[in-house]
Amino acid sequence: MVIEASIYTIAGVVMGWAIAFISVLYLSPSIVGYFGDIPILPKDALGLFKLFGAILGIEFFAGAILALAGSLVTISRVKKAR
Repeated sequence: MVIEASIYTIAGVVMGWAIAFISVLYLSPSIVGYFGDIPILPKDALGLFKLFGAILGIEFFAGAILALAGSLVTISRVKKAR
């Protein structure tokens, strides 16, 4: 159960991150144009990759914690029932 939860977590995090990253890349010219001089997104590609790299790391960490907690709760319930 723990391995299955980990696989689902990794797949979900990567798919969600990829969709968000592609959306931001596609919409960034209109976002920057709308906000004008307000620095809402990094201007250079390296800054954008660093930002999304940090977001990916946080998502992996949070997803791993949630997957592990959910699996441990499920395993403990199955052990109690026996």
